[in-house]
Amino acid sequence: MFGLVASVYLRNSSDLSFFDSHYAATALSRDRKIISFDRAYDTVPGLSRVNPTEM
Repeated sequence: MFGLVASVYLRNSSDLSFFDSHYAATALSRDRKIISFDRAYDTVPGLSRVNPTEM
């Protein structure tokens, strides 16, 4: 249930797309990291974006 509520909150409070808000909510409920080129994730509090080229 946390993921659904977090996803809706992220969708309404940021510029994330429908699917990106679900991915961000899932990452927040796990290890708080997401691997992506998309800089939109940088605006999500508590979420760390890992650039795939830096791995």
